[in-house]
Amino acid sequence: MIEVVLEEAPLVAAMYDYSWRIMSLSVVISLITAGLLFIALQWLMVGPMRRITRSMVEFHEHPEDPDSTIIPSSRKDEIGLAQRELALMQVDLRASLQQRDRLATLGTAVSKISHDLRNILATAQLISDRIANSTDPDVRRVTPTLVRAIDRAVDLCSNTLSFVGHADGKIHRREFDLCDLVEDVGLSMGLSDDGPVKWFNEVDAPFLVLADREKIFRALLNIERNAVQAIQGKEDVAKGKVSVAAIRENSVVSVDVTDNGSGLLEGLHESLFQAFVKSERKGQYRPRPRYCA
Repeated sequence: MIEVVLEEAPLVAAMYDYSWRIMSLSVVISLITAGLLFIALQWLMVGPMRRITRSMVEFHEHPEDPDSTIIPSSRKDEIGLAQRELALMQVDLRASLQQRDRLATLGTAVSKISHDLRNILATAQLISDRIANSTDPDVRRVTPTLVRAIDRAVDLCSNTLSFVGHADGKIHRREFDLCDLVEDVGLSMGLSDDGPVKWFNEVDAPFLVLADREKIFRALLNIERNAVQAIQGKEDVAKGKVSVAAIRENSVVSVDVTDNGSGLLEGLHESLFQAFVKSERKGQYRPRPRYCA
Protein backbone atom coordinates (compact mmCIF):
# COMPACT_ATOMS: atom_id res chain seq x y z
CA MET A 1 0.00 0.00 0.00
CA ILE A 2 1.28 3.43 -0.98
CA GLU A 3 -0.25 6.44 0.71
CA VAL A 4 0.30 9.99 -0.71
CA VAL A 5 -0.38 13.01 1.43
CA LEU A 6 -0.70 16.44 -0.27
CA GLU A 7 -1.55 19.89 0.90
CA GLU A 8 -5.17 20.87 0.07
CA ALA A 9 -4.65 24.59 -0.59
CA PRO A 10 -2.42 24.29 -3.72
CA LEU A 11 -4.81 21.69 -5.17
CA VAL A 12 -7.83 23.93 -4.67
CA ALA A 13 -5.97 26.88 -6.17
CA ALA A 14 -5.03 24.81 -9.23
CA MET A 15 -8.65 23.72 -9.72
CA TYR A 16 -9.90 27.33 -9.48
CA ASP A 17 -7.25 28.43 -12.00
CA TYR A 18 -8.26 25.62 -14.40
CA SER A 19 -11.96 26.49 -14.07
CA TRP A 20 -11.26 30.17 -14.72
CA ARG A 21 -9.30 29.39 -17.87
CA ILE A 22 -12.08 27.08 -19.09
CA MET A 23 -14.71 29.77 -18.43
CA SER A 24 -12.63 32.46 -20.18
CA LEU A 25 -12.12 30.25 -23.21
CA SER A 26 -15.84 29.43 -23.32
CA VAL A 27 -16.75 33.13 -23.15
CA VAL A 28 -14.34 33.98 -25.97
CA ILE A 29 -15.69 31.15 -28.15
CA SER A 30 -19.29 32.25 -27.41
CA LEU A 31 -18.51 35.87 -28.30
CA ILE A 32 -16.83 34.85 -31.55
CA THR A 33 -19.73 32.53 -32.42
CA ALA A 34 -22.31 35.20 -31.59
CA GLY A 35 -20.44 37.78 -33.67
CA LEU A 36 -20.21 35.47 -36.67
CA LEU A 37 -23.87 34.56 -36.31
CA PHE A 38 -24.82 38.26 -36.07
CA ILE A 39 -22.82 39.09 -39.21
CA ALA A 40 -24.32 36.13 -41.07
CA LEU A 41 -27.88 37.09 -40.11
CA GLN A 42 -27.26 40.72 -41.05
CA TRP A 43 -25.82 39.71 -44.41
CA LEU A 44 -28.22 36.91 -45.28
CA MET A 45 -31.55 37.99 -43.76
CA VAL A 46 -31.76 41.34 -41.97
CA GLY A 47 -30.05 43.36 -44.72
CA PRO A 48 -32.15 41.96 -47.59
CA MET A 49 -35.35 42.32 -45.55
CA ARG A 50 -34.46 45.95 -44.85
CA ARG A 51 -33.95 46.46 -48.61
CA ILE A 52 -37.39 44.98 -49.28
CA THR A 53 -38.99 47.14 -46.58
CA ARG A 54 -37.21 50.30 -47.78
CA SER A 55 -38.28 49.61 -51.37
CA MET A 56 -41.89 49.11 -50.28
CA VAL A 57 -41.87 52.40 -48.35
CA GLU A 58 -40.28 54.31 -51.24
CA PHE A 59 -42.73 52.80 -53.71
CA HIS A 60 -45.63 53.76 -51.44
CA GLU A 61 -44.39 57.36 -51.29
CA HIS A 62 -43.40 57.69 -54.98
CA PRO A 63 -45.02 54.92 -57.04
CA GLU A 64 -44.35 56.74 -60.32
CA ASP A 65 -40.57 56.89 -59.71
CA PRO A 66 -38.76 54.00 -61.49
CA ASP A 67 -35.89 54.27 -58.98
CA SER A 68 -38.20 53.00 -56.24
CA THR A 69 -38.32 49.59 -57.89
CA ILE A 70 -36.25 47.04 -56.05
CA ILE A 71 -33.39 45.35 -57.92
CA PRO A 72 -33.75 41.64 -57.15
CA SER A 73 -30.72 39.53 -56.34
CA SER A 74 -29.83 36.15 -57.79
CA ARG A 75 -30.66 34.28 -54.60
CA LYS A 76 -32.62 31.07 -54.98
CA ASP A 77 -34.20 31.00 -51.53
CA GLU A 78 -37.43 32.54 -50.23
CA ILE A 79 -35.92 36.02 -49.86
CA GLY A 80 -34.76 36.02 -53.48
CA LEU A 81 -38.23 34.88 -54.55
CA ALA A 82 -39.81 37.67 -52.48
CA GLN A 83 -37.51 40.24 -54.12
CA ARG A 84 -38.36 39.07 -57.62
CA GLU A 85 -42.08 38.97 -56.93
CA LEU A 86 -41.95 42.44 -55.36
CA ALA A 87 -40.13 43.79 -58.42
CA LEU A 88 -42.75 42.28 -60.76
CA MET A 89 -45.58 43.63 -58.62
CA GLN A 90 -44.06 47.12 -58.61
CA VAL A 91 -43.60 47.10 -62.39
CA ASP A 92 -47.15 45.86 -63.01
CA LEU A 93 -48.65 48.29 -60.52
CA ARG A 94 -46.72 51.21 -62.00
CA ALA A 95 -47.94 50.26 -65.47
CA SER A 96 -51.51 50.06 -64.14
CA LEU A 97 -51.20 53.49 -62.55
CA GLN A 98 -49.82 54.95 -65.77
CA GLN A 99 -52.65 53.36 -67.74
CA ARG A 100 -55.15 54.77 -65.25
CA ASP A 101 -53.74 58.24 -65.75
CA ARG A 102 -53.90 57.83 -69.53
CA LEU A 103 -57.46 56.57 -69.30
CA ALA A 104 -58.41 59.51 -67.09
CA THR A 105 -56.97 61.90 -69.65
CA LEU A 106 -58.64 59.97 -72.44
CA GLY A 107 -61.95 60.00 -70.57
CA THR A 108 -61.86 63.77 -70.29
CA ALA A 109 -61.14 64.11 -74.00
CA VAL A 110 -63.81 61.56 -74.92
CA SER A 111 -66.40 63.36 -72.80
CA LYS A 112 -65.74 66.60 -74.67
CA ILE A 113 -65.79 64.85 -78.04
CA SER A 114 -68.98 62.96 -77.16
CA HIS A 115 -70.69 66.17 -76.08
CA ASP A 116 -69.90 67.89 -79.38
CA LEU A 117 -70.67 64.74 -81.38
CA ARG A 118 -74.05 64.40 -79.73
CA ASN A 119 -74.92 67.93 -80.81
CA ILE A 120 -73.84 67.13 -84.38
CA LEU A 121 -75.90 63.93 -84.38
CA ALA A 122 -78.93 65.87 -83.20
CA THR A 123 -78.80 67.77 -86.48
CA ALA A 124 -78.39 64.48 -88.35
CA GLN A 125 -81.52 63.18 -86.60
CA LEU A 126 -83.52 66.13 -87.84
CA ILE A 127 -82.32 65.56 -91.40
CA SER A 128 -83.04 61.81 -91.19
CA ASP A 129 -86.60 62.57 -90.10
CA ARG A 130 -87.05 64.64 -93.26
CA ILE A 131 -85.53 61.87 -95.38
CA ALA A 132 -88.07 59.43 -93.92
CA ASN A 133 -90.82 61.42 -95.67
CA SER A 134 -89.21 60.93 -99.08
CA THR A 135 -91.29 59.30 -101.80
CA ASP A 136 -88.31 57.46 -103.31
CA PRO A 137 -88.76 53.73 -102.48
CA ASP A 138 -85.01 53.08 -102.27
CA VAL A 139 -84.59 55.96 -99.85
CA ARG A 140 -87.53 54.79 -97.74
CA ARG A 141 -86.05 51.29 -97.63
CA VAL A 142 -82.66 52.36 -96.21
CA THR A 143 -83.99 55.19 -94.03
CA PRO A 144 -84.96 52.99 -91.01
CA THR A 145 -81.45 51.55 -90.86
CA LEU A 146 -79.98 55.06 -91.06
CA VAL A 147 -82.28 56.35 -88.33
CA ARG A 148 -81.46 53.44 -86.01
CA ALA A 149 -77.73 53.94 -86.61
CA ILE A 150 -77.97 57.63 -85.70
CA ASP A 151 -80.05 56.81 -82.62
CA ARG A 152 -77.46 54.29 -81.49
CA ALA A 153 -74.70 56.84 -82.00
CA VAL A 154 -76.60 59.35 -79.86
CA ASP A 155 -77.17 56.75 -77.16
CA LEU A 156 -73.51 55.78 -77.27
CA CYS A 157 -72.48 59.39 -76.75
CA SER A 158 -74.89 59.72 -73.83
CA ASN A 159 -73.68 56.49 -72.24
CA THR A 160 -70.07 57.58 -72.67
CA LEU A 161 -70.77 60.85 -70.92
CA SER A 162 -72.50 58.96 -68.11
CA PHE A 163 -69.59 56.53 -67.79
CA VAL A 164 -66.99 59.30 -67.68
CA GLY A 165 -69.10 61.06 -65.07
CA HIS A 166 -68.92 57.91 -62.89
CA ALA A 167 -72.61 57.23 -63.25
CA ASP A 168 -73.83 53.67 -62.95
CA GLY A 169 -74.49 52.10 -66.31
CA LYS A 170 -78.16 51.21 -66.53
CA ILE A 171 -79.37 48.13 -68.33
CA HIS A 172 -82.72 48.48 -70.08
CA ARG A 173 -84.10 44.97 -70.43
CA ARG A 174 -86.90 44.30 -72.83
CA GLU A 175 -88.04 41.41 -74.95
CA PHE A 176 -86.95 41.39 -78.60
CA ASP A 177 -86.26 39.01 -81.45
CA LEU A 178 -82.60 38.06 -81.50
CA CYS A 179 -82.81 36.95 -85.13
CA ASP A 180 -84.02 40.40 -86.15
CA LEU A 181 -81.21 42.03 -84.13
CA VAL A 182 -78.55 39.83 -85.76
CA GLU A 183 -79.96 40.70 -89.18
CA ASP A 184 -79.72 44.37 -88.24
CA VAL A 185 -76.08 43.81 -87.26
CA GLY A 186 -75.42 42.21 -90.63
CA LEU A 187 -76.85 45.23 -92.43
CA SER A 188 -74.69 47.53 -90.33
CA MET A 189 -71.60 45.52 -91.29
CA GLY A 190 -72.00 46.70 -94.87
CA LEU A 191 -70.60 43.52 -96.45
CA SER A 192 -71.25 43.15 -100.14
CA ASP A 193 -72.75 39.96 -101.53
CA ASP A 194 -69.82 39.42 -103.91
CA GLY A 195 -67.13 40.28 -101.33
CA PRO A 196 -64.45 37.89 -100.01
CA VAL A 197 -66.15 37.57 -96.59
CA LYS A 198 -69.58 35.95 -96.34
CA TRP A 199 -71.87 36.64 -93.40
CA PHE A 200 -74.52 34.17 -92.25
CA ASN A 201 -77.37 34.59 -89.78
CA GLU A 202 -78.04 31.13 -88.33
CA VAL A 203 -80.33 32.26 -85.51
CA ASP A 204 -83.78 30.71 -85.62
CA ALA A 205 -86.70 33.08 -86.12
CA PRO A 206 -88.36 34.06 -83.93
CA PHE A 207 -85.84 33.83 -81.06
CA LEU A 208 -87.17 35.97 -78.21
CA VAL A 209 -84.76 37.07 -75.49
CA LEU A 210 -84.97 39.44 -72.54
CA ALA A 211 -81.93 41.73 -72.50
CA ASP A 212 -80.63 45.20 -73.32
CA ARG A 213 -81.03 45.29 -77.09
CA GLU A 214 -78.61 48.15 -77.74
CA LYS A 215 -75.81 46.67 -75.65
CA ILE A 216 -76.20 43.27 -77.30
CA PHE A 217 -76.19 45.00 -80.69
CA ARG A 218 -72.95 46.85 -79.92
CA ALA A 219 -71.28 43.72 -78.55
CA LEU A 220 -72.17 41.62 -81.60
CA LEU A 221 -71.25 44.40 -84.01
CA ASN A 222 -67.80 44.82 -82.44
CA ILE A 223 -67.16 41.07 -82.39
CA GLU A 224 -68.19 40.57 -85.98
CA ARG A 225 -66.16 43.53 -87.19
CA ASN A 226 -63.11 42.10 -85.44
CA ALA A 227 -63.84 38.74 -87.04
CA VAL A 228 -63.98 40.31 -90.50
CA GLN A 229 -60.72 42.14 -89.83
CA ALA A 230 -59.11 38.89 -88.71
CA ILE A 231 -60.18 37.19 -91.92
CA GLN A 232 -59.02 40.10 -94.06
CA GLY A 233 -55.61 39.87 -92.38
CA LYS A 234 -55.08 36.39 -93.78
CA GLU A 235 -53.20 35.81 -97.02
CA ASP A 236 -56.12 33.85 -98.49
CA VAL A 237 -59.39 35.69 -97.95
CA ALA A 238 -61.27 34.12 -100.83
CA LYS A 239 -63.32 31.90 -98.51
CA GLY A 240 -63.91 34.09 -95.49
CA LYS A 241 -66.93 33.21 -93.36
CA VAL A 242 -68.55 34.76 -90.32
CA SER A 243 -71.65 33.16 -88.83
CA VAL A 244 -73.86 33.90 -85.85
CA ALA A 245 -75.87 31.23 -84.04
CA ALA A 246 -77.76 31.04 -80.76
CA ILE A 247 -78.97 28.26 -78.48
CA ARG A 248 -81.18 28.34 -75.42
CA GLU A 249 -80.38 26.14 -72.42
CA ASN A 250 -83.03 26.52 -69.73
CA SER A 251 -82.99 30.28 -68.97
CA VAL A 252 -79.56 30.99 -70.49
CA VAL A 253 -79.10 32.10 -74.10
CA SER A 254 -75.67 31.55 -75.64
CA VAL A 255 -74.70 33.46 -78.78
CA ASP A 256 -71.80 32.01 -80.79
CA VAL A 257 -69.91 34.11 -83.33
CA THR A 258 -67.59 31.91 -85.38
CA ASP A 259 -65.15 32.72 -88.15
CA ASN A 260 -62.32 31.05 -90.04
CA GLY A 261 -59.75 33.72 -89.24
CA SER A 262 -56.26 33.19 -87.90
CA GLY A 263 -57.32 32.64 -84.29
CA LEU A 264 -56.08 34.23 -81.10
CA LEU A 265 -52.42 34.55 -80.23
CA GLU A 266 -51.18 32.36 -77.41
CA GLY A 267 -51.04 34.12 -74.05
CA LEU A 268 -53.81 36.64 -74.79
CA HIS A 269 -56.73 34.63 -73.39
CA GLU A 270 -56.30 36.13 -69.91
CA SER A 271 -56.47 39.72 -71.23
CA LEU A 272 -59.51 39.38 -73.50
CA PHE A 273 -61.68 41.60 -71.32
CA GLN A 274 -59.06 44.19 -70.40
CA ALA A 275 -59.51 47.64 -71.90
CA PHE A 276 -57.31 48.55 -74.88
CA VAL A 277 -55.59 45.15 -75.03
CA LYS A 278 -55.38 43.70 -78.52
CA SER A 279 -53.38 41.31 -80.65
CA GLU A 280 -49.99 42.48 -81.85
CA ARG A 281 -50.18 40.59 -85.13
CA LYS A 282 -52.64 41.51 -87.83
CA GLY A 283 -55.37 39.01 -88.47
CA GLN A 284 -55.50 37.49 -84.99
CA TYR A 285 -58.82 37.06 -83.27
CA ARG A 286 -60.54 34.73 -80.85
CA PRO A 287 -62.00 31.79 -82.82
CA ARG A 288 -65.19 31.20 -80.84
CA PRO A 289 -66.30 34.06 -78.58
CA ARG A 290 -69.39 33.39 -76.52
CA TYR A 291 -71.68 35.83 -74.77
CA CYS A 292 -74.56 34.86 -72.53
CA ALA A 293 -77.67 37.02 -72.12
